[in-house]
Amino acid sequence: MKIYFAASLANERNNYVAEIIEWLKSIGHKVLSEHVGQKDHRKALAEKLGIPKEKLSYQKILEQDLAWVEESECMIAEVSSKGSYGVGREIERNRMRKRIGLTPAPLLLIYQKGYRPKSALILGEENHKGIWLREYNNLQEVKQIILEFFIKFKLNKEKIGSTLFL
Repeated sequence: MKIYFAASLANERNNYVAEIIEWLKSIGHKVLSEHVGQKDHRKALAEKLGIPKEKLSYQKILEQDLAWVEESECMIAEVSSKGSYGVGREIERNRMRKRIGLTPAPLLLIYQKGYRPKSALILGEENHKGIWLREYNNLQEVKQIILEFFIKFKLNKEKIGSTLFL
């Protein structure tokens, strides 16, 4: 399954982003935005796109990220940080897919215990169809939440059966 993973690139807290992305890949999913889990995310993105890092413009990043949001079959956003314009924009782009004739992808918003988002624009998403907001304590728990999300939204059943009970 094609997953778009959104996370604040300025977040200094260890919120398991790299570990979650690697785990998703290890169970057979394609994480379109896997570069967000790398220390040097610009370098990782440039390599993925096959261009030199110095040629990676803000315009190219914008175009590629928004294209991946539209291509994704589901979206997971780590929203523990105090605020990220980029993550907010990616979430909104997913919600607006219906305006360009696409169905919005199911969206899982996850945050670490003690870092519940304060933004009404994030918290208000909890009651929208196709969106789940969940708190986690550790890596094991977030993996279980993600598997439950896949089941709830009937996503890629053939790849979740063997990993359901971690």
